[in-house]
Amino acid sequence: MTAELEELTRVASELPPEMVTRVLNYARKLKLSPSTADYDTDDPTEEELREVSNRDMQRFEDEHPGEDWSQHPYTPGYK
Repeated sequence: MTAELEELTRVASELPPEMVTRVLNYARKLKLSPSTADYDTDDPTEEELREVSNRDMQRFEDEHPGEDWSQHPYTPGYK
C-alpha cells in the first residue's frame, strides 16, 4: 500500500460514516468526469448570504410596513 493510501485509510477510519459516504461519492464523480465534478462545500456563497439577508429584510419590512427603525434603539435578540 502506498503512503497516500495508508494516510487516506487512516483519515477515513476517523471520519463518521456519513462523511465517508460523501467522500466516496465525490471521488466517484471525479473518476467518471474530473472536469465536471461538482465540488460542494458547506460554506454558503456570497450570493447565498445576500439572498438570505434580502429575505430577512423583506420579512422584517412585511412585519413592520413603513416604519423607520433607524431612529429606534438597538434591541438585542429581536425575532
